[in-house]
Amino acid sequence: MTWAICKSCGEKKFGAWIECKTCGVQPPMFDQICLLLSDHYLTKEGIEEASKQVKELKQGERKKVELAAKYFQSEKLKGNPDPSDIVLQFDES
Repeated sequence: MTWAICKSCGEKKFGAWIECKTCGVQPPMFDQICLLLSDHYLTKEGIEEASKQVKELKQGERKKVELAAKYFQSEKLKGNPDPSDIVLQFDES
């Protein structure tokens, strides 16, 4: 099963590129941010943290989503030069 976080509202949903049932946003196919906000890359704790941070971003409480490497599945980070912190910056659309 593939769980992801909607980059528009921060709610949990099924599938990275599937329309969000909460806000109705349909992300573009193959959007890399949407893929990073899924359980293909994030641990269960990472999904929860990403949801919290996207919601805070949308409420104006933060400027960017910052996920520490501990929230990512380590095997997916192989080859990254510095996985200590991953900062996802995206517009609020």
